[in-house]
Amino acid sequence: NMMTVLEKAYTIEKKTAETDGQAFDILLNPKHPLYDGHFPGMPVTPGVVVLSIVRDCGSEMLGKHIRFASIENCKFLAAIRPDINPRFSLHIQMKADNRLLATAEYGGETSLKLKATWTTE
Repeated sequence: NMMTVLEKAYTIEKKTAETDGQAFDILLNPKHPLYDGHFPGMPVTPGVVVLSIVRDCGSEMLGKHIRFASIENCKFLAAIRPDINPRFSLHIQMKADNRLLATAEYGGETSLKLKATWTTE
């Protein structure tokens, strides 16, 4: 279960309503065991973890648990290194037809661009 694996891997520090969606300030836990193997001495947040955080924040926006039905486009543009800077922000928009758009900003640059569709479990 991914929720168990990610327990205490991150916290949502702040949520901010935006005109077209919601922003989430995320604090990663650089001491979490997931970084022991990804990668030793140079921790990088795995893409699947970033996507799980997007899913969790989307679930919080809708007040119900969602999962990705499809991922139309997903680009990881910069590594998120929690040992250097454990904070990043997500900007999520929920669109018609269960579409979700998300970007992650890390250290002043865009680290993720995502277009996906979601469904409830």
